[in-house]
Amino acid sequence: MGDGEELSSGLKVDLKQCAFYRNGEEAVAPLPQENLLGCKLLKGKEVKEAQVDGKSKTVKETVYSLEICNKSFACPQEVWEKILNGGKAGSMPLSVRFTPYDGACGEGFTAKVLRALDYGDERFAECSVTEKVPPVKKKKRSPFKKKSAEEKAAEAEVAANAVTEIERKIYVRWMRSLAAKAFVSAQI
Repeated sequence: MGDGEELSSGLKVDLKQCAFYRNGEEAVAPLPQENLLGCKLLKGKEVKEAQVDGKSKTVKETVYSLEICNKSFACPQEVWEKILNGGKAGSMPLSVRFTPYDGACGEGFTAKVLRALDYGDERFAECSVTEKVPPVKKKKRSPFKKKSAEEKAAEAEVAANAVTEIERKIYVRWMRSLAAKAFVSAQI
C-alpha cells in the first residue's frame, strides 16, 4: 500500500500522519507537521536615494532582518512591527515556525541531510541544522552585595561558554537537487 492509495472500503491513508508500532514500541513516528528554529531580530541601516524638496538626497533608512541559523533574512514590515509592538524584541527568545512544505531548496541556511523519508507520492528529507544560542542574561545584582565563590565560578563558566551550539532536526519536502547538504529557505 502506498501513500494516498485507496483501501477496499474507499478510504485513503496518509502514511505521513501514521505511527507504526512493533512489540508495543513506536517503530516509525509520523512526520512532524511543524519545524521550530530560534531567531533573532536585527536592526540595521540601509542607504537609499530619496526625493526631498524636489532634490535627490541620500538618506539612511532603518531596516530589520531575522537571523536564523546564523543567516540573515529580510524581515517584512508587518512581522517586525508585531515583534516590536508586542515588546518581545529583547525580552524573550523568538522563533520561526514552518511546515515541511514551507521549506525549499534555494538561498537559505545550510542543513545536513540525515535521511530521506519516502511516503510513496511524496518524499521528505530529515535534516540537521546547528543553531548558536547566546547565554541567558542574568539579573543585575546590587553593587553592595559581595559575590560568593560559587557565583564567581558560575560567571567564569558562563564567560567560557559564551555561545552554545544546539543541533536541531527539521523536515523539508524532498527536491531532486538535495544531496549531501540541503539549502533550506523557510518562508517567514
